[in-house]
Amino acid sequence: MNVRLRGISTLSLLLVFTAFAAPRAVRAQEDAPPPVKMGLWQTEVTTSISGMENSPAGAHMGGDRTQVTQSCMTADTWKKDLLKMRQQQSECTMADMHMDAHGVAFSETCGDNHQYTTTVHFQATFDGDEHMHGTATAHTAGPALPQGMDMTMHMASHYLSASCGDIKPGAAKVIR
Repeated sequence: MNVRLRGISTLSLLLVFTAFAAPRAVRAQEDAPPPVKMGLWQTEVTTSISGMENSPAGAHMGGDRTQVTQSCMTADTWKKDLLKMRQQQSECTMADMHMDAHGVAFSETCGDNHQYTTTVHFQATFDGDEHMHGTATAHTAGPALPQGMDMTMHMASHYLSASCGDIKPGAAKVIR
């Protein structure tokens, strides 16, 4: 999952997850920007990781972490981020897709050549054209993680303005 998500802003990630789950029969509709305003958005993501408490890396990864970012969403950056997600799909299988005018939910299982498997469950809701929220859970297991590692992300985004100020389209600025 980390390879697929590298280089995508948090808001873009939330939006890309929502469109990516659409059935392939409506691929042309996927390319259309989501039903939200384009411009400056602020996203708060709280991430909890468990299952690595007894490892050297686990001491730094455990507990809850909250990050707030601002990002500039345009129709063009939406399409570029969606393309990034599509380009690296060979090791993943999606199931249980549900999408309607108000949100989307899906499950996805990804494996890699190191014998690790990650199962993701994602749900996002458009609370109007200026607000959205979602939850993603992931479980990763493999030879070095026989007990598995679990991650839960709670995301909430809201529109700030049509002008992105000094934040370039597709970029994100960490606020805290």
